[in-house]
Amino acid sequence: VSNIEIEVDRLSATVDFCETLTRAAFEELNGHLFQRCIDTVQSVLVDADCTLGDVTDVVLVGGSTRIPQLQKRLHELFDGRIE
Repeated sequence: VSNIEIEVDRLSATVDFCETLTRAAFEELNGHLFQRCIDTVQSVLVDADCTLGDVTDVVLVGGSTRIPQLQKRLHELFDGRIE
């Protein structure tokens, strides 16, 4: 899906809201949040005294892991070892 329509009925007493959001706009708006996810993964590895090379399997859990941009960044971080 490259576009999604967001609708909020009665945003205020007299206003309904409707907007189309592109994937590119979504990724730009949330880029800093995706980076925080990557930073957290890297921080966990440091805390565990591990390197990316020490990781043999990666399991993604939760709704956010279904976001293509986050999958792409994690795939790049782990050199393609995410399936």
